[in-house]
Amino acid sequence: MKRTHLFLWLACLVCVGIAPARHLSAKDTQTDFDQAVANLQSDPDNQILRRRTIQLAHGLESRPKKSEEQAILEAKAVYLAKSAASTDDYLAAVEAYKKASLLAPWDGNLYFNQGVLEQQGDLPQDAIRDFKLYLLAEPDAADHDQVLARLGKLEALQDKKETAATNAATQKTWAVHQTVGGIIAGLGICGIIAGGVELIVSSVSTPGGTFYTQSQGPQVYQGTNYNTLYQGDYYTAASYNQFISDQRSGMTLGWTLLGVGAAVTVVGIVVAVSGPSAPPVVQQGLFNYKDGRLAMGVPPMDLMPRGQGLRTTLLHAQF
Repeated sequence: MKRTHLFLWLACLVCVGIAPARHLSAKDTQTDFDQAVANLQSDPDNQILRRRTIQLAHGLESRPKKSEEQAILEAKAVYLAKSAASTDDYLAAVEAYKKASLLAPWDGNLYFNQGVLEQQGDLPQDAIRDFKLYLLAEPDAADHDQVLARLGKLEALQDKKETAATNAATQKTWAVHQTVGGIIAGLGICGIIAGGVELIVSSVSTPGGTFYTQSQGPQVYQGTNYNTLYQGDYYTAASYNQFISDQRSGMTLGWTLLGVGAAVTVVGIVVAVSGPSAPPVVQQGLFNYKDGRLAMGVPPMDLMPRGQGLRTTLLHAQF
């Protein structure tokens, strides 16, 4: 009998000790929760802090009541959403829900409604974030499976959106390489043409000044001896030497322009083909390099029907 009384006393002592401990734990949770809400309102974009606030809310004895300001913001969001006529209207409703969820970060319905509007406003990444917050705030929600289905669809849409953005960036970079490479190659081709013209002009030029034909023979005219024979004509030594000097300079300039033009053209082609591969939606560019082939697009003079632009013919050079 004494042993039974001893056990009863011990049980009472344990119960008396547990009650204050539980009270203390709930009080600490409330303090942590209040501090987390205050911190979140100072840093509303901190998603780690928001998730911690939601988790702390699960440990409260009862969730806080909805404030009047939150109710007004929700009503505003509902009105904006119902009267929405454009994406901007949906985004305005989203902003109202964001302000409401900052006042009540534990309220899962705010995140759900916000996610629906973000999905309608073509913001899949934001919608994914808020639907996940909804499931965190409402782990036993009746529509749990339906929200998971929404998340699957949104993640697929987000993947497509990211792929499209990557392709757009790749296309932009590809177009820049094509444009810059085309300009550089064009300058190089101009240099080749200029060099060729200079070589032709230099090769067909003749000495300047007064001359006599070979049949007349070398003569002296105004004290100058015409004694240098060039292609059947006699020139003064000075005029002939000047001609030779000019001809050499012209030939040197011509070959230099040809060499520099060829080098610049090669640089232009390298710049054009060194960029990323063009996405499938991009038309063939001026220069493309793939599988050991250099493809050069040459637009002929005929136009496509209905103003669709120039038809492009591809010439391939195998390396």
